[in-house]
Amino acid sequence: MDQKAISRELSLFISRVTADLPIRQIILFGSFAKNNGRYDSDIDLLMVGDFKINAIKDPTRILYDKYHDLETKHELHVIGLNMDDYENINDSITLASIRNTGKVIFSS
Repeated sequence: MDQKAISRELSLFISRVTADLPIRQIILFGSFAKNNGRYDSDIDLLMVGDFKINAIKDPTRILYDKYHDLETKHELHVIGLNMDDYENINDSITLASIRNTGKVIFSS
């Protein structure tokens, strides 16, 4: 796996989504966070922020609009959550795994 390519992709993504969104944390999880990502692995990211949610767009969709046109070698799998939800949801196996094995790659 090409760490430099992944770092470039993540840097480009981070600069794009943090430019005008209230992102508080970006957490890398999944295979790349565990250092066993492969050439065909996707990059899993949890974005935690202060999103203004309405009935039409949830945080994940808002984020998708910001990065879907980036040309990356690895597919990006992004989940968006409000900080309150991230801090208060305790019955999610996925969130428990992210909290335990994820790596914070951006914090504001």
